[in-house]
Amino acid sequence: MLCIPPGTGIRTAFEQSCARAGLEPEVDLSGSNPETLLGLTARGLGVCVLAGPMARGTELVATTIVDAEVRAGLALVIRDGDRQRATRRLYDLLRSALS
Repeated sequence: MLCIPPGTGIRTAFEQSCARAGLEPEVDLSGSNPETLLGLTARGLGVCVLAGPMARGTELVATTIVDAEVRAGLALVIRDGDRQRATRRLYDLLRSALS
């Protein structure tokens, strides 16, 4: 799981959504530069949580997280057609719980 650092609106909204779904997210990499996180996601490193519009114009797929109390336009972002088992499984679990 890739995400921007704690204390930001996106991260707060993501953590709130996870808490409501009974999930405890384990963020493996926090980075303050969304473009870097998108680049790592595009290379298949994992699932990224960012503002949905950040993925526009890329070959990544963004799935909106709809239950956040904080209005942040959250989305799960994954490489289109990603076939890595762990990445796909994480994405599917998060998508079913949060969207």
